[in-house]
Amino acid sequence: MYGNVTLGDSKQTASKLLLVLVRSWHGDWKQIVAAHLTTITTEGDIMKQFILHCVDLIESIGLSVVALSSDGGNNNINLWKSLGCCVTRTDRRYKFFHNNHDIYLIVDVCHVLKNLKNTMMKNSIVLPSMEVVRGKWVEDLWLWEKSTRSKVRKLYHLKQKEFHPNGYEKMKVGPAVRFFSD
Repeated sequence: MYGNVTLGDSKQTASKLLLVLVRSWHGDWKQIVAAHLTTITTEGDIMKQFILHCVDLIESIGLSVVALSSDGGNNNINLWKSLGCCVTRTDRRYKFFHNNHDIYLIVDVCHVLKNLKNTMMKNSIVLPSMEVVRGKWVEDLWLWEKSTRSKVRKLYHLKQKEFHPNGYEKMKVGPAVRFFSD
């Protein structure tokens, strides 16, 4: 991205785009209404002021804002905290009150899937039932199927490079969808 920050410290070079897009819940339309260039260090309170101003403008023309959706990047987590939202193991506040109504926070499912896959490949995940899930087991099965030249392969849709992606490849949602598909 090229240019200086437009929300926050304007002396910094921008590395992120904060985009506000309005989408109809029942209709088939969407419209970009605002955007700002930011950095990873843009404060949540500054982003909150901008987002709430957008909500006010959108609702001033008769539309109702029901939810905000974003990925789980550090900037957005800071925004959620500024809005009073928090999602941890012990605390789940996924809505905030503005203009006399609740507005819900919806995390983008595609990015959750991507983060889950990357976490599983790097670490073990312990489920509430205390069962352990490891992405390494999927890789081991894939390697076994490949080495035995099995005619019937359960994991035919996966590629070896998807088990150890580079930084850019980790950001792709498609491999995560394939990882959890059968």
